[in-house]
Amino acid sequence: MHIISGGESGVPTCACDFAKKYQIPMGGYCIPSGLNQDSIDVSIKYNLTKLPDHLMEVSFGLRSVVVYNVKCSSHLLVLHTSETPYREDDFLRNLLGPLGMNGSIAWNVAFENNKESLSLNLNDPFCEIAERFIDWVSWGHVDSLCVSGPSEDEIQSIYNSSMLFFERMIEEHPEFMKDEFSAIIPENSPKYELPLLGGKQKKPSIPKEPMLIKESHEEVIEERPQPKTPTSTDFPVLGGKQKKKNLYFDR
Repeated sequence: MHIISGGESGVPTCACDFAKKYQIPMGGYCIPSGLNQDSIDVSIKYNLTKLPDHLMEVSFGLRSVVVYNVKCSSHLLVLHTSETPYREDDFLRNLLGPLGMNGSIAWNVAFENNKESLSLNLNDPFCEIAERFIDWVSWGHVDSLCVSGPSEDEIQSIYNSSMLFFERMIEEHPEFMKDEFSAIIPENSPKYELPLLGGKQKKPSIPKEPMLIKESHEEVIEERPQPKTPTSTDFPVLGGKQKKKNLYFDR
């Protein structure tokens, strides 16, 4: 199996980076200039083919690469989240749904061309989406897999969420990824850590040592306030409440 992607920002770029990291065969069409939304020349970085100008469809424009990538693949995988991508046009926002522009185009093209398609909500529990993905790939005889979904402009951090899914598949189902994707997994490969936005690295949390029950009990006893010494201005408890004497009128 090999991965097909156009290198657009978001999910497609994540698929290319993942395939390149684990030496999974990949290919696909990119826009004629070769540059994606992040001004990265994906034609060189991922060895993608620039879509000829005469194949650019007027109705899709630069997104024609999505159409041809789906057509030249046997199956389609769309990754998304529960969040609806941002759009200034509310009608277009509701029409596209959580798949985004690229994901919606890819889904419709796959339907029109009788391509097997699978959409995974990355907000669902990993064990559920991993089981669906494994069953779909195992029984679908996938030869070439087109990966699509929202862009980073539509869903912030969709790249990180998609990469976390792929890396967990490598970590928890390495034999499946080796057999189906021909992934080359190095021994003792470091666990993928989700990067934070703004270039800051998340510090690992250090678990605190558990406190003994005896020590905790003693600590609570030491910090317990001492009972207040009654004064002449206090009356006995009446009805469960403490009543305070008025020094000026209760004489």
